[in-house]
Amino acid sequence: MQNILFSLLMFFSTCSLSEPSTAGGTMEDKNSLHLLEPTGKTNDAKEYDGIETKLSLLLLADNSIFAYEGADVSKGGFYTYKNIAKKIKASKKKFGGKEFVVVIKPTKKASYKNAVDILDEMTINSVEKFHLNDPSAEEEYILPKKSIFF
Repeated sequence: MQNILFSLLMFFSTCSLSEPSTAGGTMEDKNSLHLLEPTGKTNDAKEYDGIETKLSLLLLADNSIFAYEGADVSKGGFYTYKNIAKKIKASKKKFGGKEFVVVIKPTKKASYKNAVDILDEMTINSVEKFHLNDPSAEEEYILPKKSIFF
């Protein structure tokens, strides 16, 4: 898990610090990578525990996502990468833009592509606060009972 987080951090820090290169031309601003970095303090893994204005996204195997709002993991549901944007938009509208935070939790069976895709969704949906974290003990206990994907 830490290898995925470290790889993502290195990838995005490299992208944000380097200039895009093109073969035989220039890249217009609309085609370049723009990373919307999280605001506020993000180094404390427990910073968002108990916050009711959060959406937790657990990245599972087979391109599946388990999402739940607030702190009650038992009230969550399963999504695909095709329909997770609706859930993100609905939660953002419900909780308000400034109070809303998304906690992204890749499981051991999630792929690197899954993590990059969900970070893209943060940018596309203008999510100002998001945090990468490991799944909690409660999530690791409940999800195998709900899913074959964990």
